[in-house]
Amino acid sequence: MIKAFLQSSIGAGASRMAVAASFFCISCFIACAGEMPFGYIEPYQTIKVCVSESGILAELFVIEGETVKKDQLLGRLDCRVMDQELAIEKALLEHWQKRFAKHEELKQQGRLSSEEFDKAQMDFRVQALKVKRLEAQIESRTLRSPVEGVVTEIKRHLSESVSPASPHVVTVVEMERLSLQLYLTPEQSHGLKQGAETVLRLIDAEGSFPALLEFVSPVTDAASNTVRIRLSLRNPERKIPTGAKATLDVFLGK
Repeated sequence: MIKAFLQSSIGAGASRMAVAASFFCISCFIACAGEMPFGYIEPYQTIKVCVSESGILAELFVIEGETVKKDQLLGRLDCRVMDQELAIEKALLEHWQKRFAKHEELKQQGRLSSEEFDKAQMDFRVQALKVKRLEAQIESRTLRSPVEGVVTEIKRHLSESVSPASPHVVTVVEMERLSLQLYLTPEQSHGLKQGAETVLRLIDAEGSFPALLEFVSPVTDAASNTVRIRLSLRNPERKIPTGAKATLDVFLGK
């Protein structure tokens, strides 16, 4: 619009004063709009993988810099006693299962009372629950990656103690998605809606990337008179560097 206005003004033989006035109007427009702020691209999540139980770290399956999949096993506390208890409980479960199957056959033949059948069924169910409980206890002493990402820090090493007071063992960052937080003026954030598409532009390097507006704060910070927004962008090939300075290039669907 501004370019067309200048061309029409010059094309119509406008005086130098008119052209100067046009540039003055453009400068006023830019000053009113304000420069778009920048931020730094960060991993979408930085997760401190912890355990809820006390124990000794007996196994560690990853190293710093290693790429891990979601639910991949990272490490485990010493579970030797629990493993033996689980083996015993599973043997008992197999016994009660066979016993229940025999009682079920007798019940169908009419050679067993309902009370005896119900007791055998209950014994089998209780033993199955005992096995599940012990498996859950062992799982609570097992470290798995909650996301696909990269191991950036190992806080505990083999044979070191872990407790609820100091549960952090491994740090995993999600690199397949990245995030950017910006602080806009109320005028810049006006009309922005969650789910809008945008393009981010790197400031210190070449490149523009599509992004999604995930959050627009409903609160304007009184001290800075800014509104916080958060954007996410896909990074499946990890071509976008974290820590890069970036800003909004254009909003689509605003």
